[in-house]
Amino acid sequence: MTTKLAYILRLPAPQTHYAEIEMQIPNPEKFASPEGFLDLKMAVWTPGSYLVREYSRMVEEVRVIVPNGKPKDSPEELMLPYRKINKNTWRVEVGKAKYNKIVIQYAIYGFELTVRTNYIDQYHASLQGAPTFLYIDKHLDLPASVQIEMPENWQTCLTALPQVGKPKGKTYFFEAPDYHTLVDSPIALGNYDVFDFEAVGIPHKVGIYGLQGYDQARLASDMQKIVASATAIMGENPCDAYTFMTIFTQKSRGGLEHLFSTALIAPREEYFKPEGYEDYLTLIAHEYFHLWNVKRLCPQPLDNFNYEAENYTTLLWQAEGFTSYYENIIMLNAGLISPESFIKKNVEHLDIVENQYGKHILSVADSSLDAWIKLYRPHENSANTSISYYTKGAIIAMLLDWEIIHFSEGERNLDDLMRYLYQKYYKTEKRGFTETEMLEAVIEIATPNQERKAQVATSISGLFEQYIYGTDGIPYQAFSQQIGLAIQDENKDKNKSSLGIELDKNTVKFVKRGGSAFHAGLSAGDQIISLDGTDVAQYNDWLKRQPVGKDVKIVFLRDGLLRELTVTVERNNTLKFNALPLPDMTAEQARNYKKWLRK
Repeated sequence: MTTKLAYILRLPAPQTHYAEIEMQIPNPEKFASPEGFLDLKMAVWTPGSYLVREYSRMVEEVRVIVPNGKPKDSPEELMLPYRKINKNTWRVEVGKAKYNKIVIQYAIYGFELTVRTNYIDQYHASLQGAPTFLYIDKHLDLPASVQIEMPENWQTCLTALPQVGKPKGKTYFFEAPDYHTLVDSPIALGNYDVFDFEAVGIPHKVGIYGLQGYDQARLASDMQKIVASATAIMGENPCDAYTFMTIFTQKSRGGLEHLFSTALIAPREEYFKPEGYEDYLTLIAHEYFHLWNVKRLCPQPLDNFNYEAENYTTLLWQAEGFTSYYENIIMLNAGLISPESFIKKNVEHLDIVENQYGKHILSVADSSLDAWIKLYRPHENSANTSISYYTKGAIIAMLLDWEIIHFSEGERNLDDLMRYLYQKYYKTEKRGFTETEMLEAVIEIATPNQERKAQVATSISGLFEQYIYGTDGIPYQAFSQQIGLAIQDENKDKNKSSLGIELDKNTVKFVKRGGSAFHAGLSAGDQIISLDGTDVAQYNDWLKRQPVGKDVKIVFLRDGLLRELTVTVERNNTLKFNALPLPDMTAEQARNYKKWLRK
């Protein structure tokens, strides 16, 4: 008979930002080493957010108790000794004795409001699995019951974990088939606005916190459209039920995908602006598409998590980049954005990547590999040394979409690739895919007939080598021509002035690599006192009046010391792309353009 763990989560004083956790392990000797040690661990990262976050630093007051004492049926309570053997492992000395069960009690502190960390106050709690629940080393497959005891004045207990029976007062009961599901099921507690809708025959539950006066019916209707649009792309929906949890805040934005749910954070005031509402729907579309891409279809290193260390892959450009591309396809198919807006949003990815010097330094494959040390740890020089696998990956997705449409003569697009990968690797082979298999799949889907396979393979392989594994400049116009689209730089003939810096008030925030300020030696953090004797408060207006080629004396403070240097005003070489359908498309271009817009 399989051992079933039990967790109890209590919030006796949420205003202190603490939760109390109890983990019950029946017959612990079954999991002990021959020496009588039982190792308990806490994950160091959470799937979908590729950074080691050291969650164990928030764990306090660990106690290990034998409820019935020693030996069995003794009325005395026994405390078992333990010691930490590394940053996230507590080694319990079970010895040779046999106990009915042991109970591990500990407290967790949570006051960081993100979709990756725990937040607890007297008004609500947002709890993630990885920083909350300990697990037994090498026994991630154990099922568990989860009991949640809420404060009296809270009404909402929301999670994708299957509920067992009815609540008893403020106590709710759930179950998890294994640790992977437990860690992949965030918990929202407090007083949420909760509503339901059905889409593609599947019940969806929505929890909203921190937002008042919104049109619930409109939001439910638009979310139905998103669910239907995403499901149509993939051909099926793997859920029996799905849960959305959103916390609206003053400024923050983010989302994290989970197996049957998603946790979202969105800016409150932006929601009521047309562009803000559209952005929120786009965030929903992004995280919902992860239901297939990443949570089920995924690169091979991510199909069997190691919760204690980095899980390296060079394919995050597919996992996140493709999802960033599909968020807009979903919105387009749902009728929530226009074709013109769809084109504009894709071109904005070009603006971001092509204006970063890091495009010359880091390939999108290496950006994926370096996610653990770069993406979530940006600094003042990041744009000069790296690019995001989200934005560059979305560009790659668009290029592959165009190439598949072109080579298949308008018969197929990227949707066919996604369905092929999903059916072959997730549904049939029940594993993740490799880099080689990704390349082979693109070639397979793009090939209209075997006679042209060598030609297609040469072109697609070159794209992978140059633009995914390499840092070659992408000839956008050549790619877009075959789809009936003209991509141009709006700033090509403009002669605006620049120093190659960004300011936050009078402090240098960023220095663009290769610019005049970079070569002159100005640095991020420098506090500018004057520009050619002019007050820096009117920097933008001042800069407009400076001719290209003029030498400017800059007086600034660095580390409290007064310095000065000369910077030459240069032409602003910031790229600003636009894309328009060709006015005189050929029949082939018109066909391809229509296929790209999913018409």
